[in-house]
Amino acid sequence: MKTYIGRGDVFKEKERQRRTLRYSSLEPSGLYAQKGDVLTVAQGMQDSLSITIGSPERETQKQYPLTKSITTITVENEGPIYVTNPNDSGEAIITISGATGSMPYFDLNQTSVADFEKQMAEMTNAKDVQLVSNKALITVSYEMAKKYLGDPKELMTYYDRFLTAQDRVSGITTEGNLVNFVDRHLQHFLESPKLYMYTENEFMGFHNDRALQRLLKTNEGWGIWHESGHQRQQTPWKWGAVVESSVNIYALAAQKELTGKITSLDQYYPEMHTYLKSDNKQFNAQNNNLKMVMFGQLGNTFGDNFYPV
Repeated sequence: MKTYIGRGDVFKEKERQRRTLRYSSLEPSGLYAQKGDVLTVAQGMQDSLSITIGSPERETQKQYPLTKSITTITVENEGPIYVTNPNDSGEAIITISGATGSMPYFDLNQTSVADFEKQMAEMTNAKDVQLVSNKALITVSYEMAKKYLGDPKELMTYYDRFLTAQDRVSGITTEGNLVNFVDRHLQHFLESPKLYMYTENEFMGFHNDRALQRLLKTNEGWGIWHESGHQRQQTPWKWGAVVESSVNIYALAAQKELTGKITSLDQYYPEMHTYLKSDNKQFNAQNNNLKMVMFGQLGNTFGDNFYPV
């Protein structure tokens, strides 16, 4: 039995914040279904709820609507089980039984490190490992979790911290005007079978050892901060020439929150000074690093409230 709050409609939340990409509509249950399982799902409180089996990119996803009573599902594909509650408020208490798969699962608010380590030691045949915090969901293979994951509590606290800093620089808050209220959906970081690091609607994909090491550690986060920034970029100032530079406003905010300073701009200041002294100031034609420095300098010069307001 687990409670799932109404997180709103991901499409409407994206439009409200004027973003081009959606956060995840999926909330993890901590359960893993095998093909052929017969699931019994009980809930009696809200409309519009659904179950999804399978993660983006990693499995073929199947979604099943839930009735206000008992829903029986014969599983056609394996994968983690997710719940979607698109209501704007309220909560649903859902019981899911019949899932026979195993998956180490860490919830920052509920799971002890010792319990998670016990799961990792016992579930050696698991395909996936999932970790969830207040703002992030991570889905990776058991192999990569075993190889690179250290303290899950430290990791998920780190994710909440830098994602909150990115909210802050976006002007997103839990107080004040409702139009600026935080999107309660999770940002889903997952191991993908392709590319390196990239961002789509509903998730961010990370592929190969180099990317997964960065995903599961707290000491080399720039690429992770950059991709989560892409999910936050707003349509009005996402013209083609600045997509890969303005996104680093969010990465810089994360770096400042976590380290107390912004060091990623330092190596580009000489280039910035040369540009400012030149007679040919065509901003859109400059490289992404120079444009990033210019965006960064706005925040440095006018203060932390420049971008939020």
